[in-house]
Amino acid sequence: MNLFRSEEHVGNWGQFNPQSAASIMAFSSFMMRLTQGYLFSDAIDISLLFWTELGIYFLIRVVKTGRWRFVLFAGIAQGAAFLSKSYPAFIITGLSLSAWLAPSLGMGRREECRLRGRHIWGLLAATLLVASPWTLFTAIQYPIEFQIEHDYIWEHLVQGVEGWGAPWHKVLLEYSFHIFHAFYLPVILAVFWTIRRLFTEKSIGFCMLYVWGFGVLTPFLFAATKTPSATLIGMPAFLLILGDFAVRTLHRKPSETRRRSVLRMIWAILLILSFLTEAVDAWWIARQNRNDRTFSEIAAFAETHLPKNAVLLTEIDKKKKKNNDDHLRLMFLTERTAHPYSSPDAWEALAKRISANSGIPYVVSFRKLDLPVLFNSEVDGRTVYSLEHRP
Repeated sequence: MNLFRSEEHVGNWGQFNPQSAASIMAFSSFMMRLTQGYLFSDAIDISLLFWTELGIYFLIRVVKTGRWRFVLFAGIAQGAAFLSKSYPAFIITGLSLSAWLAPSLGMGRREECRLRGRHIWGLLAATLLVASPWTLFTAIQYPIEFQIEHDYIWEHLVQGVEGWGAPWHKVLLEYSFHIFHAFYLPVILAVFWTIRRLFTEKSIGFCMLYVWGFGVLTPFLFAATKTPSATLIGMPAFLLILGDFAVRTLHRKPSETRRRSVLRMIWAILLILSFLTEAVDAWWIARQNRNDRTFSEIAAFAETHLPKNAVLLTEIDKKKKKNNDDHLRLMFLTERTAHPYSSPDAWEALAKRISANSGIPYVVSFRKLDLPVLFNSEVDGRTVYSLEHRP
């Protein structure tokens, strides 16, 4: 069912095209890299995206019907999203507030929205019902670790955590390009060309979409830590706006001019080429084999020789211009924590921090170090060194 479409009045919810948005996401090269584990925070962001989209689906049902069972389902989804990646999940609550306030602000018709203030409280109650048990358990059972993790979440706003600090324009010019890839320019065109309809059509659907997309993007611009996948949960909103824009602009009018006809054909070709580019890239990514015999050898060695609290300090291969994610692949294959380092002596400071926190550090390097050798790869010369019996 197309929740964003009203046959009685196109302006009510717009001719949004969720099928097009879903198709783009299904063939998105960024999504393919994320699901294949080639990008940072893969499983967490995928889980957050799923539960957020599900929660917003039920929220739209609440807006259109006012039924409490959809309030309950939306709250359960938001609770699961919170357990996936904490506070970004509350974009669902933000959207419920935007839908509730839109008629009062003159940005929506009162008859369109059957969501009331009591529904928002019910949404939060259902969220707490799902998220509270595990949150309270960890807070009571592991109070120190819980406080550290909770503070760590808020540190993302004020300092660059784990080297992910970046200026605001990097989000718009680089990270957003990686997310939308071939659809980067079409999305920008659609979002800015149709923003005027927020004020002319009084559509709650449009209001929710723009709050959804920019409600995710804007805080991220001001946060000090900027990871490439952090705005992923706003991606569907912008794709829905693109779908609506494509439906409206590709529709042929009986009295259209020759100039408009040519522009419509160029626009159609651009969209087709963008979709084909994404599909080919996604297919190519799925066919890649990033398995490395060195990592397989180290994984087999770690299984039998390294303790579970081993931490692999992995030297980055500077010959690789892209995909310097050796530590991530090593971490997944060995089931041990891995930290990257690039300067020759950086492992020493890392080793002290790890030892102070009950970890056992091991150095994985291409260099010959004055340390006990535990394992040497015959493939590329990568060596695992022990720090337990240093000379």
